[in-house]
Amino acid sequence: MAGVKARLVAVEGHGREQRVMIEDLKAGVAGLKADMDRRFDNLDAKMSKQFMWLVGLHTMTLLAVVTALAAMLSAVTR
Repeated sequence: MAGVKARLVAVEGHGREQRVMIEDLKAGVAGLKADMDRRFDNLDAKMSKQFMWLVGLHTMTLLAVVTALAAMLSAVTR
């Protein structure tokens, strides 16, 4: 009977250790998730800024092409 009790105490001890390890793992995963969220937010802000630059560049290029075509049309019609 004493051997059974000793084994039961050992199993309970292992169960507590496993619970602590799982809680530590959960905390670590939560920390990684928070870090990933922060990084994705930073990446989103950076990509938004680059997209605005790209739209501006394309708009200016289109304006330059339209202006050049208008100047050529004006020169041809004179």
